[in-house]
Amino acid sequence: MACITGELRLEELDDWFKIGLKTGEKKEQRRQAIVTSSLGGRLYDPKTGGVYQRDVQKDLEKQLPKYLRLGLRAGEGFDGQKYVEQYKKQEELELLSHYRGSTDDGDNESVVNDLDALELNSTVPGRSIAIPEDLIPEKATDVYFNYNLQHSYGDLPVLNAREEIVNVIEAHQVTIIQGPTGSGKTTQVPQFIFDHYASESKYCNIVITQPRKIAAVSIAQRVCAERGWPIGSLCGYQIGLDRKSTEDTRILYCTTGVLKEKLILKKNMHDYTHVILDEVHERDIETDFLLLIVKKLLRTNSSHVKIILMSATFDTDIFADYFALPVGNHLEKAPVVNVDSGRHTVSEFYADDLTSRLGPLPPIDEAQPGIHSAMYDMAIELVKHFDLIEEKEQGKDQSTGFAPVRGTVLMFLPGYYEITNMLEKVRPLEETYFVIPIPLHSSITLDEQNKAFMKPAKGFRKIIISTNIAESSITVPDIKYVIDFCLTKTLCCHPESNYPQLHLEWASKANAKQRKGRAGRVSHGRVYYMVQRWFFDRVLPEYGIPEMKRSPLESLVLKSKIFNMGEPKAVLALALSPPNLSDIERTILNLKEVGALCSFVGETCNPHDGDLTFIGRVLAELPVDIRIGKLLVLGHVFGVLEECLIIGAALTVKSIFANPLQSRLEAYKAKLSWSDNSHSDCLAIINAYKVWENRVKMKEFSRTGMTEKQWGRKNFIQIQAIKEVHKLVQELEQRLKKFNIVKPTQPPPFKGSHTSAVERLVLKLVLCGAFYPNYALKEEVDEKEAVKLLSNNDPTRTVMVKNLPINQGILYEQQMRDLFSCCQKDPPPSLSSEQTKAFIEFHWKSGSVSEGRIHPAVYAAIKLRQLNIKLPITLFGREETKSCLQELQKAASAQRASSDLRSCRLKVDSNTGETSQSCNTVKIDPETSTLLLSVTEVKECGHFWAQCDNVHNVALLTEIQSALNGPHSFLKPVSGMLKPGVLVAAPYDDESPLYYRGRVEEINTMKVPVAGAMAKSSLVAKVFFVDYGNTELIEVGMLRDLPATCLNKPYMALEFYLKGIRPSSVKCPDNSWSPQANALFKSWTLNKLLFAQVYSVVNNTVRVELVAKYNNGQEVCFNDELINQGFAVAAEESFLSQQNHTWRQNCLTDDTLASQPDSWVQVSLPSQTSKRQKGRKVYLAGPYSPLEMSFSGMTFSGRLMSVRVDPESVNSVAIDENPQEKFSRLLVSSSTGLNPAGNSLIARQTTLLPQIPGLASFITLVFTPYAEFRTDPKCQRYIGAVCGLGYDDENLSVLPDHDIELTFETEFTTEDIVMINEVRMAINIALGTEDTMATFGQDVFVRIQEKAREKILMLLKKQREPVQPDNFIKPYTWNLIPPELVLHHDLTDTEADSDHLLKLHNAISLSCDSRTMEKDTSVSSQKKEYYVKHLAYLEKISKSNKREPILCELCKVQTASSHILAIHLLTERHLKNVKLLEDGKFS
Repeated sequence: MACITGELRLEELDDWFKIGLKTGEKKEQRRQAIVTSSLGGRLYDPKTGGVYQRDVQKDLEKQLPKYLRLGLRAGEGFDGQKYVEQYKKQEELELLSHYRGSTDDGDNESVVNDLDALELNSTVPGRSIAIPEDLIPEKATDVYFNYNLQHSYGDLPVLNAREEIVNVIEAHQVTIIQGPTGSGKTTQVPQFIFDHYASESKYCNIVITQPRKIAAVSIAQRVCAERGWPIGSLCGYQIGLDRKSTEDTRILYCTTGVLKEKLILKKNMHDYTHVILDEVHERDIETDFLLLIVKKLLRTNSSHVKIILMSATFDTDIFADYFALPVGNHLEKAPVVNVDSGRHTVSEFYADDLTSRLGPLPPIDEAQPGIHSAMYDMAIELVKHFDLIEEKEQGKDQSTGFAPVRGTVLMFLPGYYEITNMLEKVRPLEETYFVIPIPLHSSITLDEQNKAFMKPAKGFRKIIISTNIAESSITVPDIKYVIDFCLTKTLCCHPESNYPQLHLEWASKANAKQRKGRAGRVSHGRVYYMVQRWFFDRVLPEYGIPEMKRSPLESLVLKSKIFNMGEPKAVLALALSPPNLSDIERTILNLKEVGALCSFVGETCNPHDGDLTFIGRVLAELPVDIRIGKLLVLGHVFGVLEECLIIGAALTVKSIFANPLQSRLEAYKAKLSWSDNSHSDCLAIINAYKVWENRVKMKEFSRTGMTEKQWGRKNFIQIQAIKEVHKLVQELEQRLKKFNIVKPTQPPPFKGSHTSAVERLVLKLVLCGAFYPNYALKEEVDEKEAVKLLSNNDPTRTVMVKNLPINQGILYEQQMRDLFSCCQKDPPPSLSSEQTKAFIEFHWKSGSVSEGRIHPAVYAAIKLRQLNIKLPITLFGREETKSCLQELQKAASAQRASSDLRSCRLKVDSNTGETSQSCNTVKIDPETSTLLLSVTEVKECGHFWAQCDNVHNVALLTEIQSALNGPHSFLKPVSGMLKPGVLVAAPYDDESPLYYRGRVEEINTMKVPVAGAMAKSSLVAKVFFVDYGNTELIEVGMLRDLPATCLNKPYMALEFYLKGIRPSSVKCPDNSWSPQANALFKSWTLNKLLFAQVYSVVNNTVRVELVAKYNNGQEVCFNDELINQGFAVAAEESFLSQQNHTWRQNCLTDDTLASQPDSWVQVSLPSQTSKRQKGRKVYLAGPYSPLEMSFSGMTFSGRLMSVRVDPESVNSVAIDENPQEKFSRLLVSSSTGLNPAGNSLIARQTTLLPQIPGLASFITLVFTPYAEFRTDPKCQRYIGAVCGLGYDDENLSVLPDHDIELTFETEFTTEDIVMINEVRMAINIALGTEDTMATFGQDVFVRIQEKAREKILMLLKKQREPVQPDNFIKPYTWNLIPPELVLHHDLTDTEADSDHLLKLHNAISLSCDSRTMEKDTSVSSQKKEYYVKHLAYLEKISKSNKREPILCELCKVQTASSHILAIHLLTERHLKNVKLLEDGKFS
């Protein structure tokens, strides 16, 4: 392909892409043969001509990035803090030397306006620097006369230090205020400053940062409530783009990120007189970076601004040193103001203080942080003991039996797993000790969180079991007791694999002190540390590791690039706690990988810096993770920006899906429903958001009886979270407009609904590009072994449980049905058992679309196991069991000659008595291979119901219809109990006079329209018509009793599926037939007489080849026709289908094969089993499905690790619906991290791609920054590729952790490289530079989007033959292709080939063997004839006025119109190719 649109203004239209040898390149000379015996079985080294000698040092180095290799060679190890010393020493020298050169008269000069230089202004410690007059707004102090400033402060500890605080702030540039939690610092200190300046009629503008949005809003509202000001007047807030402030605002609360963005943009603090940084003890990455910026600006162009640092618990010396100012020849620390504690004391206790009353001391290991089971027990005993303490203090309330006031308990545990363990211990106390356990965790719903703030009923005690979210994010005022296990989980980077990992470690003393501060708000409190006193004093660190030293730095590096204060290393070296140099260098590589910084292959690059690209500028502007930012820009390229905005916003804020602790299974089922069979968390987000958004737009929440909150609770949607997503979507839209990345005003013609098959596929591909290289591959599932494990039950709808008494499982059929009723109630599952196993088989409702799908109840059943939900079975007594087994033996003996129960495979007879089971059983004699069918109902493409058109069936159907609608028939209203499964006589609709046999599937209350009146509520039955296969909704009053003569006659309609095909993953993604395929198949088959070639009969369905015979003698096989039309692909039949087919074939030659391979002994349960005496309980193991998928990582660092899907993902239960397909299947995740043990990866927010042969390889090659292809030893075919960031000047990998070694499982040719490059070109052009993006009009970009989508879909549509995978001998090794074999493209240094984003792939000159040469010769004449006709066609088109893309297949050039085509036909390249064609040399 040569160009995408005519408006792109490239220098030459035809200089887009051409694979081939450049002029002057020579073919590789044939190497001299080597005698293999001379090598002694070892590898040949082409460089030396001898035996290959392994270099162990080099093998180790190639697994490390360059910055770690250099340290290894120098013997310095991986110490990452050495670089800091020189920068800090340089800063101190510059500060002191500048002070010595300053004069006293320079203190009051105007602020320097030269922001580019950012040179130091003079600062004099201890002296208040006046605000320059030019920075004070006109009439700024008039605001003091427009509001009521009369105010009396409350009784808070901070008031005692009010005068000192104001004086110190006025006298110094930087002030540090330390005070306990609840002392009133956050709300009162800004008011102290404001009142002081107002009293002197001096201008002030105060900004206060908060780490969390909710805190910024609630504190601003509280201050306004105290002062009687409207929110947004003198006091306001700003979170993101949500701003409640005016010109009058003098106290502004905002998030740390908001102020950081403002200062980076303006590069000064001139808008403020006072900057207050609150909660600095948290040392989060945003706060530390903001401290760095503030310090830099304070010492440069904003020396008049007062800086105040505040927190409850932090190391004041570190901060005082960090903001030290020069005095004489040394630096003087910033002053510290200490605020006294509150009125209530909090007593401290340790584990060794409790052992005398609460049991032995639990074991504790300094090296292995964790909670011993005895520690849980001690905590429970402690909770019980609180009642004794309170009774001594308050006495006993006779009405409750407890103290009048029972204080709230707050337990600090490290994570979700520990919280659930503690909940299991606490719940037995609910009824005896009247406690209310309340979990607090980041994933719980807002409703659950609000329970912590509710006042308990009289006599009850709240027990809040929380992670460190309650340490500072959430404040509950009535806490009296704190139980602290002194543990925390921190996000860090694993030193070997570089994956993020949640690490369990001992909390710091600062954490413990902060947790202690949660008690004592309203009364004296107690804190209990569940470690020994010596352990607390000696082992627990003073402070935790700052986030900047252990978290990703991508955002910081991008912000420092935008701030333009020097290379990132120099900037971050001056942070309060500088990150390790290796972390900075790894971050630079990650930014190069996503295209935010420029990257070059095979060259020496600065490991600490890189040029900022257009994508980098976009990512720096967005308040989201860099990969989510890339999702947005790629979404723009492929025309799915709106959907990507929703996904990106939802992945940034708290999950919109509710996951209540008590309803986790229901929450999972709801999310699975939202995903709509897409196998994607991201698509589930879009579906839920779109439904909510549409209901809001249509005002359905106000018009219907269901409120927004009720709707959210019913559908497990967190309304507050989805509203936050909506706000962030709007903010991201506004930010992207700066870069001309906008949603089209009108949907482009190629754009379909977000639910359409193509849009879903395109969106999944965009997710792959954004989240590269977070890929994993499905490991192979053995279908034959799966069927064997399930004793020939259908694995797509069966689960297995174990641990039953041997050969007694069938006795507990009703108990197991009850246990699995949470998975599916209607129709109820059937049960079979063998030995100690039981098999629960779920059934599809009549008319359900089930082909190629796993039953939803199987997902729910597997989730039961994952959630550790216990499945108890109460056993019968010994005598009762013996009696039941005897009854079962008799029942089994009646059906088989041998009654050996120990070897019996028994299935419960599910006959309910309404009709004979044989009526619904499909029986087609093996000798019957062809059927004549009358198709009566089409469910979807390839799935239909039909009647066998033969004399017997026609007579039977006539008899049934005569009994129902004949002159002597009299149908009575339904007399018995109407329930699912009952056979009735029903009309097709309410107006039909004729009745047909039907089976009731469901009964519901629905609104039924009434002519000329309002709709009324009525009972409506969902009826399945057993002789025709269709399903209708019929009012119950229209149903009639079925005559007895019609009850036991077989059903006329049989269910059929086309065999040997499945939906095409391109036209019909997610294994679902598209509407176009369904409509086409329906037009072919409905109400037609067709022939069916029977292949197998499985689960009462017939799998066939469907053939139409027309009057002209033509025969059409619809199975093949669907493949030819591109809606289907050939697929192997399931093992059960093949097994039945083999049995049917064998029956034709062996008359002794009477029973089918899946035969079971049908038995009825012993009478009154539910009323028998019960014995002990056992807990079932499972449920299990042998089709459960497991995954393994694709990258170098993750290749040997299993990949576990996050429990909250829809793919946490991943079941292979096509186990007969052996091709790999790709799983992509938004983020990947290590589990705490460090032995497996956790994939979060996952998407499972459709099973397209070779998809994993092609997607990787489309989105990898750089790739090098592999060939077989004879260089005759491509066998794979290595993908990654490329190699350096030493030919070693730049970022080895993320390298991916691909092994092709399908044919791969140079043509595929061309197609891949066409997609990469479209992306490069769309995201080239800020200048080119600014020039693109919406019509131009729509055409780019259309071409990008077209090219990537064409890549996937191409049918490729499978090949035997051939592993490369030197995996993960770069630059192995001899230069003379490299086929370079001709687009270097053009917009199409981008060094910083997606560099176009070079091909390899393959050598063909003799067979290939013969084949090429045989088809050359055909090719020439084809190209001659094509040239004639191009000549004709070039003279027309066509304005649509036209492809010249001779040159692989696509032009935008016939006019441009005419120009192309005269180019030198085209004429040269025509000459080669005429001479027979064109290939």
